[in-house]
Amino acid sequence: MNIAISGNPTPEETAAVVAVLLSRRGGPVQPEPPAAFTPWRASALPGTPGATHDGWRRSSLPR
Repeated sequence: MNIAISGNPTPEETAAVVAVLLSRRGGPVQPEPPAAFTPWRASALPGTPGATHDGWRRSSLPR
């Protein structure tokens, strides 16, 4: 690719052209993968078995 800037551009104008060209060379942006499944994260999800309002208290009681 051959690009020529004619005239007398200011440093700001040159920086704008460079920024646009650099942003175009990266290709399509890939979305971030979803967070990995961990037991810690699963315990905070709604509907998790055993997760109740007093589960922390009952977890220390003998069974």
